[in-house]
Amino acid sequence: MSVGAVYAAYLVACVGLAALAWKRPALAVAAIIVLDPFDLARHIGPTTITVSKAALIGLALGLLLRRARARRLMRREITWTGLALLALAGATALSITQAHLPIPAIRETFKALEYLATFLLCALAYMEEPRPAAIVAGIGIITAVVSLLALAQVFHGAPSALLIGGHVVPRIAGPLDGPNQLAGFLQLLLPPLIVAGIRGHGSWWYVPVALLGALAETLTFSRAGVATCVIGVGAALVAARVRDPRTLLAVAAPPIALGVLAVIAVGGRITRFFSFAQAKTPGALGTRSELWSAAWLLYRQHPLLGIGADDYEFELSRAGYPELRTHANSQFIQAAVDGGIPLFAAFVWATLQPILTLWRRAAAHPLVAGMFGALVGLAFHQVLDDMTFFTKVGIELWALTAAGLAIAAVESPA
Repeated sequence: MSVGAVYAAYLVACVGLAALAWKRPALAVAAIIVLDPFDLARHIGPTTITVSKAALIGLALGLLLRRARARRLMRREITWTGLALLALAGATALSITQAHLPIPAIRETFKALEYLATFLLCALAYMEEPRPAAIVAGIGIITAVVSLLALAQVFHGAPSALLIGGHVVPRIAGPLDGPNQLAGFLQLLLPPLIVAGIRGHGSWWYVPVALLGALAETLTFSRAGVATCVIGVGAALVAARVRDPRTLLAVAAPPIALGVLAVIAVGGRITRFFSFAQAKTPGALGTRSELWSAAWLLYRQHPLLGIGADDYEFELSRAGYPELRTHANSQFIQAAVDGGIPLFAAFVWATLQPILTLWRRAAAHPLVAGMFGALVGLAFHQVLDDMTFFTKVGIELWALTAAGLAIAAVESPA
């Protein structure tokens, strides 16, 4: 796209979200969920402009025009997670004082503030117009669009590939930053979509969209992503109290069958999913054993306040890996090495707080149970990969979390 077209897209996103937030705020939340992967990023100095940022500004303007009642955010379902995100931003900012390169740490601080703003604005917008069907529709639309764009890469334009059983197998990513990020993105969408469909809130398109999502998830060839997505769906079904064996079989059988058939057809075998072996030629990305060893060495040098948010990839040479330039392949480890004890504690709080709240309110609505499962799956995935380091996953996470917690707040007694 030309530069003019990109800036026009920013303007349309901002004005469109302002209009939606003013008149139909629930649809504005759904629009944030749908627009997130299509960032059309443009760098301006040390920062970037994206469609998501323009949409977020529009959402804020629309809520101001509507004179939205900010006191709605004082519900404990919202307040405690908001405080956790505020602590995350504060701990990230504190790490700037330790950074050899302060610009990356400053960018990470603004990213954390963007996540906080996404959470609060989406929660407020939904509570202004409680419409769960709008959120389900947004989840279904973006699942279908992202999955179709990703599956097209099987035949043309995959960003990476694996050699499995003598076959070169494409690893799809769609509009996300990479296959692992697509796996994390879809694992946020599939549990609420599946539970909403089972409980009668997903309409007729639940089955084909869920199957598309499961197929795309499998063809990322992300072992951690696929495994933790299964954990997330299982957790959602438990929270939703789905016990009928026939229902469970109907949910499980089609995605499993499609996934296995797809892997066999494209890759010739599925042994990769049952192997814990690390990549043999990881290049500049390194292996987890190398990256985690380096993280431990760097953390021991600065255990209290860390080395500075997002400075890890620039400090790998000090840990004995000058050829590597990547993140820590674990968001928990990344938080510890980047920001020491404060950032690690804040990240754990921000991870667990919404999970515990959604579990306690799971009976309020199927989407609440579905979002509980999504967050459980992503929490496990973040042990093995950096997910919320990538804003497309992070924005989707906190928009969906806001919707889930706002539904819990609206549907539960005050």
